[in-house]
Amino acid sequence: MMMVRTFILYWLSFYWITTLIAMAPMSIGAGAFMIVSVVGWVRRREVGSFWQWIHEDPWLLRFWRLTLILLFTLSASLVAARIFPIQIGDAILPFYVQESVGKFWFFILPFVIGYSLQKLDESQIHKIVQNEAWVFLALSLVGVQQFFTGWPREQAIPDLAGRFHAILGLGHHLSVASVWIFPFFILLDHRWPRPWLKALALLAGAVTLFFTFSRTLWVAFPIGLLVYAAIKLRPRWYVVLGFLAGGSLLSRLPAVQGRLHASLGVQDRLKLWNLNWQFFLDHPILGIGFRHNERAAGLWYEQLHQDAFYGHAHNNFIEILAGAGTLGILAFLAWNLFVLKSLYRLAIEARFNYAAGLFCAWIVFELNGMTQVNFWEGKVMHQMMWALGWMIYGWKSTQANRR
Repeated sequence: MMMVRTFILYWLSFYWITTLIAMAPMSIGAGAFMIVSVVGWVRRREVGSFWQWIHEDPWLLRFWRLTLILLFTLSASLVAARIFPIQIGDAILPFYVQESVGKFWFFILPFVIGYSLQKLDESQIHKIVQNEAWVFLALSLVGVQQFFTGWPREQAIPDLAGRFHAILGLGHHLSVASVWIFPFFILLDHRWPRPWLKALALLAGAVTLFFTFSRTLWVAFPIGLLVYAAIKLRPRWYVVLGFLAGGSLLSRLPAVQGRLHASLGVQDRLKLWNLNWQFFLDHPILGIGFRHNERAAGLWYEQLHQDAFYGHAHNNFIEILAGAGTLGILAFLAWNLFVLKSLYRLAIEARFNYAAGLFCAWIVFELNGMTQVNFWEGKVMHQMMWALGWMIYGWKSTQANRR
């Protein structure tokens, strides 16, 4: 049994670490973890145990069913779009299946991660978080210098000559804004043997998040910190207040003020929201087809002969509303509310060490999703599914105390 635990520890650590590096390592890490897990279940004859593990807990079974309902409604929107082709203006919207359903497999990950985590003891759980913390510290230091040098990949900040978004290996500043929040908030609750290294990691992580120059994150991140302080009300609240005070001072810098008041991207998003709202009004039940928003917007502007900015809806909820209609948004809301309610309950009960951080990270994640579609971005989804895996582990590991 010890050998099995050690094996699980190494593969879990490997996969979680890859979620901070780049998309290719993430895919390798996830694929390797899933293959090793399934092969291990087959060899140990545990496949039935996994399904029993889900079905024996009413809470976990409810989450499983909500996940299936969400995927079913998204699939139903695609079936409807296939049977009844979507007309955009005078043209028919091309139908795509692979790109639309290609990320559905992600939703099995939280259950596999949670099941695997439960096989470990507390010291091994601590090692997994500690391994992630070391990588988070190292890459956050890279993110800090990237703002000044652009190394290793440049993404220039508009109207701020010689400065660059902190994008690390993730390729885009908004990816970092939604990935880095999860390890940061988990680290707040982590017991690092050397407190000064934890302080350095938190500081470097916070600065990296700031250097993404994401305006939505600049609003969402302090809200997450305030919620964390309100839940904890322990000596660590002064760390949170320190970050908030530092953020308040930074917000007065001319470069920050210019970024906050810049109109770049604002009107483009408003136009996309209005266009996707019109898509919903035209197809209110099942929408235009899940993840067909970007092509629908492009087709719309193409017929108007306008060289306009277009893409996905730049809002998680509007993306689902237009893509999967009323049924899709209801399933999406039910799924998200279940996650928020569960994380909140874990945080208030205070029996799972990382619960408060996970709850606050999810709040920031949802707020970030008001101006971007971070929910369906592959680089973000790996960290998101890990957060849900931790939620499942936390719920199952404290289940005996809850009864």
